[in-house]
Amino acid sequence: MTLSCSIEAKGILNTPGQPCWDGRVDCSEKYDLTPACKGQGGYALPGCKGFRGDEEAMIKSCSSTWRHRADREQLFREYWKGRIDPNGKDKWMFDQSPEKNMCTRMALNDPKVLKLIQDEQDYAP
Repeated sequence: MTLSCSIEAKGILNTPGQPCWDGRVDCSEKYDLTPACKGQGGYALPGCKGFRGDEEAMIKSCSSTWRHRADREQLFREYWKGRIDPNGKDKWMFDQSPEKNMCTRMALNDPKVLKLIQDEQDYAP
């Protein structure tokens, strides 16, 4: 993949009508993975750099459990603040790379996660 989240079939399979993936799809088609780049899952997908969204998009993705509540961001943050101790028993979580436990760490305003998101924004086209 390149910098884009859009994957275009290449090589011998890039022939109209040629099946691949056990015949389930036409490999001459272009598959747009841009929607999969949004939210914390996009940080695990190579090729999504520049397409992952901003802090607001991450909060929306992370707080989707409470999607029908107007105060979902507040609920999301309160939920994790009441369960995680970043300076005590849960310190190990904050010693990992920022891609690990992103939503939980974002609820607590972890500087590593916020920096990762800001760096992503700086890279965006």
